[in-house]
Amino acid sequence: MIRSDEENLELIKSTESVDEINAKFYGRFQYPWAPMVFNSLTDPYFETLMLNQSIGSWDHRVVPKNAKIWVAGCGTNQAVFTALRFPKSNVLGSDLSAKSLETCAQTAKQLGIANLELREESINKVMYQETFDHIICTGVVHHNAEPKVALDKLANALKPSGLLELMVYNRYHRIETTAFQKAVRTLGASTTGVNFESEMMIAKKIIHESKMENNMTQFLRKHTDLPESQTADALLQPVEYSGPQKLDHRLR
Repeated sequence: MIRSDEENLELIKSTESVDEINAKFYGRFQYPWAPMVFNSLTDPYFETLMLNQSIGSWDHRVVPKNAKIWVAGCGTNQAVFTALRFPKSNVLGSDLSAKSLETCAQTAKQLGIANLELREESINKVMYQETFDHIICTGVVHHNAEPKVALDKLANALKPSGLLELMVYNRYHRIETTAFQKAVRTLGASTTGVNFESEMMIAKKIIHESKMENNMTQFLRKHTDLPESQTADALLQPVEYSGPQKLDHRLR
């Protein structure tokens, strides 16, 4: 495993250990937090048509009307939003956190969503082969022990003609975040493993009580009144690759 002083990678021991840490982290800090409104459209094919047109598929064949869609690392509600956007498609939401999936299932039930399946599984362990027309994986790959493994799994799961929506962090937009993550992890160092409750207490204390005036404190002011889960996801995430050279990988 790669270690770097510039990134938040100190907790990496193996793919399995990072999966376990992430499951515990998002079980404690559910992300994203619950929105006030879940919108749906009167035209069930609107999002499919717009998505195809946005990528230049004017015959609307890349993402079919009855597409198979995988939300890989769906959290508490991304799979719900996707099922509402594509009501005639079959949507699969996968996540490591049983708690997040429980929240997702409860929301789907309340909204009467019938086109969504949820699975507790790791992206690193799935065996899908050319299964999905559309895969959505945003803010997930860079939190894995080996991003290339996760990317390979996504590539294998996508149909040759399919569409992958992928978002990963840019190192230069995460300099303050990564520095804070590493500082809190150092201050909260424990011989018994990571302690998210202790780290959150340290983070809140620094955010609310720091008297210095510098780039970091200016950055932290933005987190003063955010939901706890958003603060945790930004400032306490256990493992975070943000170096572009680590994430450069040809899917096809």
